[in-house]
Amino acid sequence: MKKQKKEVEKEKRIKKEKKNKIEKSPQQKSENLDEDFYFLEPKEKPISRKIERICTGVHNFDSFIEGGFVKNSTNLLIGGSGSGKSIFAVQFLMQGAMKNEKCLYVTFEEKKHEFYSNMLRFGWDLEKLEKQGK
Repeated sequence: MKKQKKEVEKEKRIKKEKKNKIEKSPQQKSENLDEDFYFLEPKEKPISRKIERICTGVHNFDSFIEGGFVKNSTNLLIGGSGSGKSIFAVQFLMQGAMKNEKCLYVTFEEKKHEFYSNMLRFGWDLEKLEKQGK
């Protein structure tokens, strides 16, 4: 008899919830997976934040990535030998250096003097920028 009474009460509650379209909490949802749920629309719209982006300085690249790198993000360049990773990275760093920002380039492959010499071919005097503290 108790069991039937509990089931009847449960059915009444379910019908009432459906009728009133009561929103359940995530905890309640997981406990009652067999029930149909109706959800109310959120009362407030989510806050949209404008994402700050940094221009890469790489011609036409920014348009592909919605205006540049996300400010304060970490970006990893990968690719095979000769694919342009170093040139891409230095072009980005030169963009920052032109804005008087301090820049850092990390590599495990080339010696510094070889790297500086290679970048001089593009007109980028990294040794001069290093001496200026950039």
